[in-house]
Amino acid sequence: MKKSFLLITATLFFISCNQTEPQRLYSGGKLTITDDIGRTVSLSKTPARVISFAPNVTEMIYALQADDKLVGVTAWCNYPPQVREKEVVGDAATANLERILALKPDLAVMVGTKNTPILAKLKALNIPVLVLNPVSLDDISQNIQLLSIVFNKQAAADSLLAVFSATSKKTTSSLEMIPPGKRPKVYAEISSQPLMTAGQLGLVGLLIDRAGGINIMSDVGRDYAVINPEVVIQRRPDIILILHPQTDKKRLSERIGWQNIPAVKNKKVFDDLDLDIILRAGPRSVMGLKELNRIFYEK
Repeated sequence: MKKSFLLITATLFFISCNQTEPQRLYSGGKLTITDDIGRTVSLSKTPARVISFAPNVTEMIYALQADDKLVGVTAWCNYPPQVREKEVVGDAATANLERILALKPDLAVMVGTKNTPILAKLKALNIPVLVLNPVSLDDISQNIQLLSIVFNKQAAADSLLAVFSATSKKTTSSLEMIPPGKRPKVYAEISSQPLMTAGQLGLVGLLIDRAGGINIMSDVGRDYAVINPEVVIQRRPDIILILHPQTDKKRLSERIGWQNIPAVKNKKVFDDLDLDIILRAGPRSVMGLKELNRIFYEK
């Protein structure tokens, strides 16, 4: 992800964000930020009525203690539990524009690309839109920092990121002593119809690697990929992660040829994981990292 950056522009002067306290970023001027897809977004004041179009964005806003600014969310936003009290506006694909207008938002935050349908619709309504696209733990940290500037929540971000970083370092501190040959081979199943797995570039693949596992599909230079089941049989994973609700360990073990896979033979198939902390690129991703590390090394 291209690292986000910001500029503070004022009528008669320029102030570098590195020299300015976050609480004063909007004073006498305009906050101009570049989002993760290279768009310039300008804000004249701290947003007071924000709509989140992604569950991980919603989690970041709550983690920054800026949820009092949040007036709309998607039906997929389920954490923290109190998010259910917020107005549901659909999602980035099926947004209810009438409901959005009624909420009078002064900022929308979403995850997507320049071609995400809701982006053009919100721009036509003159609603500022900030597009994030976190993939790695570093990306998540950068997005949290960016949102903390938007919401003037630097102190909350500092505390949050300190825990985020400490948890990551503590989880991975002992891995340098484990040679590749001693690390478990891992197959992460994202879908069974079609059969889809995590490649090298997505969050799941990155978490597997950082947690001390060897992704058997690390040679796939994408985030996710549809594969032939024979590939899994041939690569003989030690651990299988079922990261979707379409199947379970029993049905997986009944697939033709899968009975002799080490993970199946040794009962190392996991189908009861908290999917959100592993699939959702947000503040709880370090919990996903910690859980995978526990599974890989039976802590």
